[in-house]
Amino acid sequence: VRIVEYTRSPSGYHAKILRQALDKKPIDYTTLIRTIIGHECKDLSEVKLEYSKMYDETLHQTIEHRIDITEIKKIFVMIIATGDDLTPKNSEEVSFGDRDRSSSTGTALSAITSKTMEMKSRHSLHVLEKFVKIFKIRHSN
Repeated sequence: VRIVEYTRSPSGYHAKILRQALDKKPIDYTTLIRTIIGHECKDLSEVKLEYSKMYDETLHQTIEHRIDITEIKKIFVMIIATGDDLTPKNSEEVSFGDRDRSSSTGTALSAITSKTMEMKSRHSLHVLEKFVKIFKIRHSN
């Protein structure tokens, strides 16, 4: 059944997984972290859009209402707010007409896309490290 759900709508499937994690008592932070961080550089904006269609509220709103731990809430909101992918999907090239055919423009676009993906990767690692630090503090108290 899960394979069929995922095949029909990957974003819808992940939106459902996020909602189920937020509905659990206590909240399933492991699934939230894995899903949100795992899709941050790929398709988080699509998952957020599908989530809002399915549940008549944004993922941001749900997190604001359901997560009580301020530090964790802030980190999730930060990821979701910065998770909109402004780079081309699936390594598509951005086209500005015939002028893009020059090798210098193509090289520049490739360098910019590469640099953007590198920055997003570092951002994901930084956010994951924050989560680990917060959970270590919470569990040691």
